Amino acid sequence: MTEILAAQDTSIGPAGGRKNADVTAWVAVAAGALGAMLATLDISIVNSALPVIQGEIGATGAEGTWIATSFLVA
Repeated sequence: MTEILAAQDTSIGPAGGRKNADVTAWVAVAAGALGAMLATLDISIVNSALPVIQGEIGATGAEGTWIATSFLVA
């Protein structure tokens, strides 16, 4: 019976589970950071193209704000 308990103690350890949790947490952090970076890039592109968009559709300044906001929401 002592041999069975010793075998179970060596095969189960908290370090293996902790390492997987750390990797999962870092993947989640990286995904969140990537999403935030892409959202910032997207709104920068829209803001730089906004005068052209407004000119093409004949939108006012206030309507241009709505265009940028609706792009962020979508």
